[in-house]
Amino acid sequence: MHAPGVKPAGKNALTPIQAFELYFTDESLGKIVDYTDEKNYQLRDNYNRERDAKTTNLAEMKAVIGLLYLAGVKKSSHVNLKDLWARNGLGFELFCCVMSNMRFEFLLTAIRFDSIAT
Repeated sequence: MHAPGVKPAGKNALTPIQAFELYFTDESLGKIVDYTDEKNYQLRDNYNRERDAKTTNLAEMKAVIGLLYLAGVKKSSHVNLKDLWARNGLGFELFCCVMSNMRFEFLLTAIRFDSIAT
């Protein structure tokens, strides 16, 4: 018989970061970064500003996932993406502090969980 509840590894997670790392290890995120950069290379010519289409890294990928999580927590699934970055009091200040709306949109377009060659 299986008793519901938190598994032993989850019980050892004392901080939100430790809980996050149970789902997203640096190794798995590293692969996502590599695959995303493959797609990034294909999309780069569609963007005028180099900074919007630059390669990504582990910290930025964690930030993207964190913003997606936060949007879910705030029940923002039916909100226009640009409204999350609004500076008129309707957006979330944290979103603006983490990255630009354009960069976030680019990464959502480019994010890959496997190689484009497969």
